[in-house]
Amino acid sequence: MDITNIDQLIGGTLMLDYERYAKLGKELCEISKDLKTANFPLHAGLLNENFDQELRSQARGVPFDTYHQQLKKFDCSERCNSVWPTDFIAYRCTTCAYNPCMSLCSDCFLNANHEGHDFNRFFSLAGGACDCGNEDVLNPKGFCTKHGPNREKQGPVPVELTATLEFLLMKLFVRLLNTCRAWEHRRSQFMSAHHNIPYTGQTQMEYISKIIYDEAEGIVLFIQHFVDLGGPIIDVVAQILLDEQLYTSLKTQEDNPDAFLEDLLAKSAGIDVNSEDDAIEYGCLLDECFFYLIRLNFPQTLINLLLCILSNSKYKTKFSCRFFENYPLILDLMHNLVQQLPQGSNEPAELTNRIIHISVQICSSANICRMLQETILVTEKILDNTIKVFYWDTKILQLSHCE
Repeated sequence: MDITNIDQLIGGTLMLDYERYAKLGKELCEISKDLKTANFPLHAGLLNENFDQELRSQARGVPFDTYHQQLKKFDCSERCNSVWPTDFIAYRCTTCAYNPCMSLCSDCFLNANHEGHDFNRFFSLAGGACDCGNEDVLNPKGFCTKHGPNREKQGPVPVELTATLEFLLMKLFVRLLNTCRAWEHRRSQFMSAHHNIPYTGQTQMEYISKIIYDEAEGIVLFIQHFVDLGGPIIDVVAQILLDEQLYTSLKTQEDNPDAFLEDLLAKSAGIDVNSEDDAIEYGCLLDECFFYLIRLNFPQTLINLLLCILSNSKYKTKFSCRFFENYPLILDLMHNLVQQLPQGSNEPAELTNRIIHISVQICSSANICRMLQETILVTEKILDNTIKVFYWDTKILQLSHCE
């Protein structure tokens, strides 16, 4: 689907006050006509000498740092959204912790009162996320002043601070997934061009995944730049990713070839993840992001982006369920990776660390674990799919003996 088609979706999906935005659009059209009449062609850009410095300043709006400070005034998230990769320095306070996996970022630890507590500073081995504000794993006495139920709260965020960015972020996510949807097409091209080269199946998958994500990573990092602005933007991103009406509209565009369906059909070379027990319905952008997170071998920057939004409670619940609902596909990926890579490769261990980075953020909460068991029977799902892995290995071994 052409990215410009998403303009048609604004009135009925993400924007709650349609009349106000329609009025704003009409005003912008009038301004555009006035500029053209005054010989200010909009397509001429920065090189048009008709735009003097004062007019450029008005069109540019406030500097990004000023915009950041304006948003920070309304950043009153209950939980911290800091996420870090491996070898990052974090803190753990066993006096305040309900869970031994609890960790705090430097800012939250230093802005809280841990005087006289039993704490340590450590290098994170598999990456992590800050638990400040999370009453499931940390005593509220260990929260910093910015997080938790007693944090300083501001009024609602003015819509003019987030409306334009909401529109931009929605387009960026659609652009990101359109880039990822080229996976099966790229694989077919690669197979046609290199059919005489003895690549193994998994090596081909890794190679294609790297090409795709090299193109997509810039978009991920750009989105991350805005998510780092804090709670108001995190809530906007969570709304976009969970909007089922938006996703339905995107899938029903007439000029949208179903490249995602092609990727789904090509997703498994081993375990049957198309069985009724493992069937997954993809109903929002988060669902598709999860599929490509797995398909592209869990790239760290995409993990960081998706974990940063966990401070939104509705998103965290959906995210946790989707992670374990996709467990068959995750096991399939790891199984094929171990089967195809040469002995002694570090990639399986590195992939495992990246997956653990996600699972620890989910399973550290007893309430989330109970919800997962009640909602999707997570224990049975993990055990059933682990048994499938052993069954598949046994089947391969039997075939080898028969040969």
